[in-house]
Amino acid sequence: MTISIHNARLAALALSVSFSLPALALDAHVHGVANMDVVVDNQQITLHVHTPLANLIGFEHPPKTDKDRQTVRDMSAHLRKVNTAFIPTAAARCELTSVKLDADNLSGELLGESSPSGKQHAHAHEHQHDQGHNHKHSEGDVHADLEGTFIFTCANIQQLHYIDVPLLTAFQGINQLDVQVVTPTRQSAATLNATSTRIELK
Repeated sequence: MTISIHNARLAALALSVSFSLPALALDAHVHGVANMDVVVDNQQITLHVHTPLANLIGFEHPPKTDKDRQTVRDMSAHLRKVNTAFIPTAAARCELTSVKLDADNLSGELLGESSPSGKQHAHAHEHQHDQGHNHKHSEGDVHADLEGTFIFTCANIQQLHYIDVPLLTAFQGINQLDVQVVTPTRQSAATLNATSTRIELK
């Protein structure tokens, strides 16, 4: 019961962030800009990233060539590798325990997901439909996004003071990362770029 109440309180706090902090237009499709939610709860850090695909691979159309497909695989491999996208405070002893990637126009196989491709494509189709309400563009343009969820489990969460984000230097298509943070004790917002890559948590 205690865990359920705690999770409910975190969920309510996360919801309050969306109203109390400056609007970050999480569903807006702006090349060069990405968004990220950070939730610290018990011994876990959950990072949810939303970005135009062009920021990561330079294109948003469905992969047409072997080179395109390899570019996607390389991107996925990089995001899944420890300490190449996010690095929590070393003293917190955090381990990357889960990575989930989902993208418009890309199969689960290319993204390294084990889910059936049919389910992956169905989700992408639904996501594209929803995105159509948010994107203003001329007919014929291709807009596609990637959503990534990264979960760290930390043995000493009390020592978590910051998260470094080398993602910003690894993928130079991301010029700006708008971040919202929710922890049991605070909520905050920050804007990061290639010269400011640390999320301060305390």
